[in-house]
Amino acid sequence: MAWATTISQYLAVTLIIICLYRSSGAIRFHPKQMVINKDKLRDIIKIGVPAGLQSLLFSISNVFIQSSLNTFGSTMVAGSSASGNIEGFAATASNAYYNAAITFTGQNMGAKRPDRIDETAKVCTILIFSTWLISGSGILLFGRQLLGLYTKDPQVIDLGMIRLRIMMATYFTCSIMNVYPGLLRGMGYSILPMLNTLIGACLLRIVWLVTVFKWYPTPLVLFMCYPVTWTIAGLAQVASFFYARHQVRKNFMAEAGTDGV
Repeated sequence: MAWATTISQYLAVTLIIICLYRSSGAIRFHPKQMVINKDKLRDIIKIGVPAGLQSLLFSISNVFIQSSLNTFGSTMVAGSSASGNIEGFAATASNAYYNAAITFTGQNMGAKRPDRIDETAKVCTILIFSTWLISGSGILLFGRQLLGLYTKDPQVIDLGMIRLRIMMATYFTCSIMNVYPGLLRGMGYSILPMLNTLIGACLLRIVWLVTVFKWYPTPLVLFMCYPVTWTIAGLAQVASFFYARHQVRKNFMAEAGTDGV
C-alpha cells in the first residue's frame, strides 16, 4: 500500500510537469528559465512559511488530543478514527473554498479591485453554510451506515457517532476558521491568521485538555474542545479579515491620491 501511494505521487508529478512543458498557455514550464527570483522568493516565504507553521501547530495540538483519546482504549480510538475519515469529506470542501478564497482575493489585489474582496468573502461564507447544511445533515442522517463501512462492531459505531454528532453539528465554525485565512493571505496577511490559529485553536486546545478535560475526563468533553476552539479561532479570523480589509482599502486610497497628485 505504501509503495502504491509513493509510485502514484511520483507518477502524478511527472504527468503534471509534462503537461506544463507542452502547454502553450500563459502558464508553462521552461527548464532553461529555472532561476530564483529574489523578490518572488521573498514573497513566497512571507506567505508560505506562516501557512506551513500553522499546519505544523495543528499537528502538535492533535498529538495531545490523540494522547488523551488513547486513554479510553482501542475501541474509542477505532470509533474516532472511523469518524475522522468521514469528516474528511466535509474537510475536502472546506479546503477547496480556502484555495478559491486565496486565489480570487490575490487576483483582485493584483487588479487593484479591493471592493471585489467583499464579494469573495460573501460567496465563500454562503458556500460554507450551504455545504455544512447539506453534508452535515447527510452525515448525521446516515452516520451509522457510513461508520458501518469501516467496522461492524456496534460499540465502535456508537462511540464514532459521539464524535460525528459533535463535529458535524458545528463544522461550519471549522470551515470559517479554515477559509478566512485564505482571504487574509490573498491580501498579503499571513502572520495574522497563523497567530489566530496558534492562540485560538492550538494553545486553547492544550489549555482545555489540562483544565476542563482533566476535571471531566469523558469522550464528550474531549471532543468538545474542537467546536469550542473552532469558534474562538474562527471569530478571530473574521475580525482579522475586517481589519485587513480596512487596511487594504486605506492603502489603495492613499496610492490613488498619490497618483492623482
